[in-house]
Amino acid sequence: MNNNIIEYIRTFVLTVLFAFFVAAGLFAWLINNVNTEEQIRQDQQEEKIDIKLVDALIEKNKKMLDDYASDYRINLRLGLLYEVKNDYQNAEAQYKQSIEKAPYNQFKPVYELAKLYILIKRYEDAAKLMNDISEKPQKKLIEYKADVFLSLANKYFEAGKYNESLEYFRKAQQYYNLLKDKEILKYINNNIASCLVYIAQNDIRHYDIDTAISYLEDALKLVNAPIIKYHLALLYIYKNPNKAYRYFDEVFKQEPRIINYETYYSLLSALASEAEVDENTSLADLYRYKMEKIKKYYTGNILSVNDVKITDVKSRMIYNKFFRCYKAAFAFKIRNISIYDINTLYAEIVVRDEFKTVYKIKKELVNSEKPLESAKYTDLFKENTDTIKYKKQPPSKLYVDIYVSKQPDNNKMLIDTIIIEKEKKERSVIERWLRRFAARF
Repeated sequence: MNNNIIEYIRTFVLTVLFAFFVAAGLFAWLINNVNTEEQIRQDQQEEKIDIKLVDALIEKNKKMLDDYASDYRINLRLGLLYEVKNDYQNAEAQYKQSIEKAPYNQFKPVYELAKLYILIKRYEDAAKLMNDISEKPQKKLIEYKADVFLSLANKYFEAGKYNESLEYFRKAQQYYNLLKDKEILKYINNNIASCLVYIAQNDIRHYDIDTAISYLEDALKLVNAPIIKYHLALLYIYKNPNKAYRYFDEVFKQEPRIINYETYYSLLSALASEAEVDENTSLADLYRYKMEKIKKYYTGNILSVNDVKITDVKSRMIYNKFFRCYKAAFAFKIRNISIYDINTLYAEIVVRDEFKTVYKIKKELVNSEKPLESAKYTDLFKENTDTIKYKKQPPSKLYVDIYVSKQPDNNKMLIDTIIIEKEKKERSVIERWLRRFAARF
C-alpha cells in the first residue's frame, strides 16, 4: 500500500482517537461512528487537554496537507484542534479553507464556523453564514440551520436583547417544524412567548400600550398562561373595561392568588355603577354578586404581597467546629398592612444553605379566636433549628424563606427571606479551654 495513504489513515485515526479521549475522558482505544468534532467542542471547556498531544496532531494534519491538499476534512479537523487550544484565529482560517474545498452540498465546515462565531460572540457573522446558504430539502442542512438559529436565539435572550432573540427563535421554529421535533418546538414556543412579554413590558415603560397589548395577545396564542392574561387585564382596564373583566374572570378561575384584590374589586364596582347608569339592573347585580364572591374568597383564602409584612427580625448562627455542627436561631413578627382583619394565618419556614433545605417547620400564627386586626402585629415568633452536621466547612450564609397562607396547605406565598450571616469566630468549650491552657505557658 502507498506509504502516503498509510500515513493519511494513521493520522486520521490518531485524531479521531484523541477526540474520543477528550469527550469521554477514558483511555480506551475504541473507534466507532461518532461525531468526534462535536465531542471536542463540548468538552473543550471541561477537560484538561494535553496540549502537546494537540500540537502533535496539528503537525500531523498539516503534513497530510502536503499530499492531500484538496481534502477539506483535514482543514476541518485542524479547525477543531485549534478550537480546542482556544486559538480561534487559526481555527477560523482552517474552517474557511475547508469551506472552499468542500464538495457541493457539504455544509459541515460552514456549520462548524458558525458555531465558532457564536462561541466568540460574532453573532451576526454566524447568522450570515446560515442565511447565505440557499434553502435545500436536505435534512442535514435543515438540522444545521435549526441548531445555529436556536443557539443565536438563546444567546440574545441571555443578553436581554429580546427583539433579536425573537427573530431567531422564529427562524429556528421554521426549521424545527420541518424536523417535526415536538419537544424543541414546545421549548421554542415558550421562549417566543417570553420574548413577547419582555418586549411588551418595554413598550409599557414607553407608554405604548396598544403595541404592548398586541405582543401580549400574540404570546397568549402560544402559551395559555394566567400571568399573561393578568397583564392584559390590567392594560385593558381603561381601554376596554369589559374585556379587562373577561381576562380577570379567567385568571380568577385559573390562578386567583396573582390578582390584586383591590384592583379587581374596583373594576367590578365601576362596571356595576356603569350598568346601573344604563339601567341594566341584572348586569349590575351580576357584577355586585361577583364582588361579594371574590371578597369572600380572598378574605378566606388569599394573601397578597400588599397584605402582610415581616418586621422585628432577629437572627443568629452558632457553630461548633469541634463537633462540626451548627444551629440557627431567628425571630420575627408579621404585621397586617391590609385594610381587612386576617382570621387565619399559617406560616411555613424553610431554612436552606446555598444548595439544599436543612430545616423546615409549619406553624399556625393566627386563628379565628384571635384575628390579626388591620395594622396590628402577631406575637413574636421564635425558632431554633435542630443541630445540623457539616463535612468540610459550615455555610457562610443561611436563607430563611418565610411562606404564609390563610389555609394550611393552599396558596402559600413567599413574603420575605431572612439572610443569616456567619459570625466571625465561634469557639467550642474545648477550644476556649485549650487557648486558656496554652496562655499559661
